[in-house]
Amino acid sequence: DEGLTADRLPEAGWLEMAERCLTDGNLRHALRAFYLANLAWLGRQEFLTIDPGRTNREFEIELRRKARQSPLARELFAANVRAFERAWYGLHDVLAEDTREFRQRGEQIKTLLTVEVAA
Repeated sequence: DEGLTADRLPEAGWLEMAERCLTDGNLRHALRAFYLANLAWLGRQEFLTIDPGRTNREFEIELRRKARQSPLARELFAANVRAFERAWYGLHDVLAEDTREFRQRGEQIKTLLTVEVAA
């Protein structure tokens, strides 16, 4: 359902959905599910406040404020927002490499912010 927001499933649920989409060859929906998984994780860690009315730009601004200690994580998130918007709203073709890179950036964000929080 395209109306689902990140807070409707835990990160693991979004990741499972992304894997199913990859298996089905639906790379565009896989990218969206990876994006929502990342938002769900950031929301659970209180780096973002998930609200259906918020824009991706608002998420970027909030992350910039709450993750000042990790400029690289903020840059990676911004790159994922751009990739997501290109694929979802710009209707650009999504390649398997795009989903791999997107997923890697999401994992890097989690690693960076987990390390920063623990420090």
